[in-house]
Amino acid sequence: MKEFHAAATAINCLYRKNKAVSIVKHKKLQNQIEVALLNEQRFQQALVVIQKSFRMCSVRMWIHSFGKDFNRELVRRSASVKIRKKRASNAFQNKNKPVLNSQHKRERVTMDGEKRVKQNRMNLMHTMETLYSTVIQLLEANILAWHAKHTQLLPTMQAQLTLRDSLYELHKFESTENLKILLNCTNNERDRRELLVKSLHIKLEAASTRLENTRNMVWWITQHLRMLYRKLSILKVRFQDTLLRIQWVSIEYAILQRMEYHMEKRVTVLSTSIPEMLPVAEWVKGYLSLVVKQCILLDCMQETMLKEEINRLHRDERIVVEFDSLIVELLNSLHADNQYSAEKVHLDVALKYEVYGSAKGIELNEQLIALKSKQKTLTTHTLDNLKTGLQEKYDLEDTNNLADYGFPNDNPDLPIEQLHTIEAVMMETFNNAAKHCKLYDFLSVYLVQPWLAEQSVEDVRLEEQISQKELSVGTLREQLKNIRVMGKNNEIKKTNNEKRIKALGVELEGKYEGRDGEGESEAKDRLALVANMQQEILALQTENTMIVNNRADITAQEAPILFEISNISNDIGKIQESLKTRADARAKQSKIFFELERTCAAELAALAETQTVQCEYTMMDIEKHISLCEQYSSSDDVIQGVIDNTNIELRERVPINVPLQTLTHKVHQLNHNFRPRTCSTAIHAVRTTIQTRLSILRLNLGYYESVKTLLDKEITDLTDFPNKLEYYLNAVKAFDTYAVNNRRQRALQIEINLRKLRLEALRGMRLQTMMEAKQKQIEQDKLVATKQAEKAAAKKSVVKELAKNTKLAIRAAQDKIRDMRYQNDIEMDAEEQKMARNIREKSKEGVGSIPEAIKEICFTWGREKTDFFQQQNDHLKSKGLPFFVRMPRSIGNSVYIWTQSTKDSNFFITHFELAHPDPANELLYKEQQMRKKHFELIETGGTKMQIWVKRDRRREYGIKNISLSFTEEEETRLIVDKYSKIDISLSEFGLPDTFLWIEKVDKVKTVEVDNTNKLIAEIKKVKALLDTKPDDKNIQAVVERLGLKLEAAHAKEKEAEVTNPLQAATDLLALNESELSQWMQVFRSIDKKKASRVTLMDVFEYFEETPTPVTREVFLGAESLDREGLMEFGDFVRACAIFCLFGKQELIQFLYVFVDKDRVGYMTYEDFSQLLESLHPYEKLRARRVLKALNHPKDYHVDFKEFSSYCDRFPAAYSPIFNLQNAMRKKTMGIDWWFHKMQKYKEVRRKMGAEGGNIQQIVDTELQRFTDDALREKRMAERDAKIKQETSEVKKVIMQARQFLDEFS
Repeated sequence: MKEFHAAATAINCLYRKNKAVSIVKHKKLQNQIEVALLNEQRFQQALVVIQKSFRMCSVRMWIHSFGKDFNRELVRRSASVKIRKKRASNAFQNKNKPVLNSQHKRERVTMDGEKRVKQNRMNLMHTMETLYSTVIQLLEANILAWHAKHTQLLPTMQAQLTLRDSLYELHKFESTENLKILLNCTNNERDRRELLVKSLHIKLEAASTRLENTRNMVWWITQHLRMLYRKLSILKVRFQDTLLRIQWVSIEYAILQRMEYHMEKRVTVLSTSIPEMLPVAEWVKGYLSLVVKQCILLDCMQETMLKEEINRLHRDERIVVEFDSLIVELLNSLHADNQYSAEKVHLDVALKYEVYGSAKGIELNEQLIALKSKQKTLTTHTLDNLKTGLQEKYDLEDTNNLADYGFPNDNPDLPIEQLHTIEAVMMETFNNAAKHCKLYDFLSVYLVQPWLAEQSVEDVRLEEQISQKELSVGTLREQLKNIRVMGKNNEIKKTNNEKRIKALGVELEGKYEGRDGEGESEAKDRLALVANMQQEILALQTENTMIVNNRADITAQEAPILFEISNISNDIGKIQESLKTRADARAKQSKIFFELERTCAAELAALAETQTVQCEYTMMDIEKHISLCEQYSSSDDVIQGVIDNTNIELRERVPINVPLQTLTHKVHQLNHNFRPRTCSTAIHAVRTTIQTRLSILRLNLGYYESVKTLLDKEITDLTDFPNKLEYYLNAVKAFDTYAVNNRRQRALQIEINLRKLRLEALRGMRLQTMMEAKQKQIEQDKLVATKQAEKAAAKKSVVKELAKNTKLAIRAAQDKIRDMRYQNDIEMDAEEQKMARNIREKSKEGVGSIPEAIKEICFTWGREKTDFFQQQNDHLKSKGLPFFVRMPRSIGNSVYIWTQSTKDSNFFITHFELAHPDPANELLYKEQQMRKKHFELIETGGTKMQIWVKRDRRREYGIKNISLSFTEEEETRLIVDKYSKIDISLSEFGLPDTFLWIEKVDKVKTVEVDNTNKLIAEIKKVKALLDTKPDDKNIQAVVERLGLKLEAAHAKEKEAEVTNPLQAATDLLALNESELSQWMQVFRSIDKKKASRVTLMDVFEYFEETPTPVTREVFLGAESLDREGLMEFGDFVRACAIFCLFGKQELIQFLYVFVDKDRVGYMTYEDFSQLLESLHPYEKLRARRVLKALNHPKDYHVDFKEFSSYCDRFPAAYSPIFNLQNAMRKKTMGIDWWFHKMQKYKEVRRKMGAEGGNIQQIVDTELQRFTDDALREKRMAERDAKIKQETSEVKKVIMQARQFLDEFS
């Protein structure tokens, strides 16, 4: 034991010595780094002073260029630094006359501001470049360090594995030998052997723990390396994508700058020319402001890109350092756990050999307890927390990475030697092929001179003013004409009155005296006539007096109207003169514009050529820089020469982004020696920096190549301007004509409206004239129409009419003969016809209607076949016959699916299978086997696809609809609409990558329209789900579709509302007058108060039934009660008719819907128990017996099928609703009468089915007729063309005879 303690002491001393040496070494490195950083800081401060002096010198040289010198002596004589700074601004003396003004100062300030902005942008670019290099160096240094650590741990792990296996074999051997020896040994020997076996067991456990810890170290290092390689690949891909985005924005900015320069140049030229060109300059300025705004937006976009990338790089750097620190801490903790395990083995073994209860044993036991406590604390609080935290961070990082990137060649089984092959792929890469704006687009708009079109439009507005004024003149002249006509009519009337007065005076002369022998009655008559004539003369004289008095007023009304007409005519003349002047000015402006543009284009082309040369020189410099970067990053020796400044010139350092030798590289190397995991070597740092600069130089080269291409195109366009002058002149005229015509069209509409208003205003004055003109026009129109009808009748061939009527008569006779065979089976009396009409009206898709599904499927391919098939089905539809409906979209290659539906469940297609005709394809279905299974083959010519369908009458469902999906959004919509997907892509058959979906419908269940309550409940559930996931587009689409369904369901409910309940009941029961009178007698028996309205209590008293919530629903569900709770005669008959016609299944469904009002598809146990209690309000014991017999838990759900089965198991439970129906039948019209009605309905449905028995024959006949007619029309059209071209009279007569025969065929 003493020797063991001595060895342990020696090992401890050696460990402390090595630790002290390491601490001293790190301290020395840290001191060297601090000294180097201090020197580097002093160097940077010196550079700041130099830069400040350079800016001051630059400003003084600029001021000197304006004739002012700086007086140094005036500043030097100042007493203090503060005074010298104050006097420095006034230390300029005029060398000549001062020419420096405020405009020059503003230009200088603007120029300095632009330089600062550009410098800031360059600083951002340099920051991104430097930061990218730094992060790349950090990642690669970390990868190298952890690779080395991994390589270092592998031999250790192998040694620990060997040790554990050796201890395991030794422990196994000793345990076996111990059993043999213990039988033949002393007590001391037995104790020694037991101690040996226990010691080996303890050492084996410790070796296993240390091996497990080492394996953990290797696993965590592997995960860390995987994360580093992923991060490195992401960084490279993202940096290249950012560079491409910046390049695109820069090219776009360069194009806009060229536009801006062109506009500024033209604004300068136009502003300094004749005054007529100032409006053109203002137009260009307006366009220029838009370009400047776009430049500002692009500049902000570029700055945002740089700052976002810098922030991402900072985050990546922080993440890598954080992960490195955590993994180091984890490895240290695992190392500590290994040390604790080794010490624990030593103490355990030593304790085994000590005497129990001795002082040394107690001391060792205390040390062992303390060690175990430390190890437990380390495992519980440190190792577990570190592992959990690291795993969460790794998972979070993977989640963030996978949101934007993919790693196609990475998998969990990838060995550590191949982790460098991991490559990242961006989900949304930048589309470098995005189009840029073009300078030619601006020139195309500018050279068309749109301002001329605007001026022409202004001329049109002036023309509109002329039209309005002419309308006003026309109105005034019409008023003047009416006034003059009124005066003329008054004069004519006055003349006629005078003639009448004169005639009456002559007549009166012989009336005053009577004739001889005049009787008394004759005298009275004569005197009465004289009095009348005198009164007439007086009235005419009074009227003439009024005409004379109004003559002056009429004359006075003419003067202001004539004056106003004169003024408006003068205004029209002035506007017309202005129009002529403006047209001459536009012609002159256009001529001067093209002369100026010719000069401006030549100057701009020369300047563009100069800039092209500069661009070429810049590209040559960039290519040289690229070659330098490739040269100086070729090997480590060359890079070391760059660091030592032995193989590089000073001018070559800037292109490769390696500054003049300071202490930077030394600091970098010292940092690498101090922190090798997070800091690379100086050589590696320089290589990464040069490679980053090489990427940016290549980006710049691409940018300048694009700019050179832009300049070359600009030079070509500007040089070709004289040659395209004629083209631009024509374009100006065309655009001007288009704008003017567009404006004139609108003006014409305005003028039409004004004329309408004018006509309305003149309607009162010219009503009589218009009526006469209208009557005359009507007569003329009738005459013209009669002549046109005569001409049309003359043109129309009598033969064609005869042929048409003959064919119609023959076809009608054929149809009559065909239908006579079925007449006996389908003939109905008046009552049955009413019932059939009611069934047809109610056969639309709705509540309780018969389900409809696909009966036939066919395919068309090619546009011609599809159109002809569509025409055939349109013809069948117009005849009221079954027809095919085309699926809205093609499945590819102009192939369309057509379906024909039916309500006969025996013909429902229930199976739909896709197959391939190629024997080598795995989707091949053998025809013989499919035929045995009763499948039918549907050929799809034009494709490699076969469709097998089957009509299985045993199936409970049929295929209602077929749909097609192209996108995920459409698939989501179809899933919501309860479609089933056929998981075979149509690409297997040479069609686009799409999928077919089928919708199924139950044969037995009646179709239900969407219930508003159910839809509202569904919307509430989906909106609650949307609140948890507000950005989920699928849920948003579901909400939108449910909203549309709710609107449609509400509209259908509004349409289904009964406005005339008595008529609805009469139609439903096919009532005659006698039956309606009997119903009236029943209602009068109920209506004892003679109020024409009854209550529910009155009704139930008459039926002698108990009113319960269920029985009330018979009338409430039919909406028979008004707001006051009263029921009229029509509502009573309709409610009774609906309920009494229910069969057993309908009554059970009525009860089920009464509970399941929201159509959720089931009822709860509580709902079911309440229903039973409602049915038996006074016999609740019966309801409890049923519930006890079922013995369902409280959370049990009952669907309709199970609910229906309870009617057979517990008939007494449902008996009240059946009793109510029986009482209503008996108390109204009698049970026999209701049985007769139900039998009638059954017979009507049978006859309606027999009526459609020959439907297929009719369809075939109509299709054959349609095809024959189409072929005949085509044949006759071709023959008609040949007749017109035929020169031989004989052949022409033969073809005309054939045409005649075809007319009657």
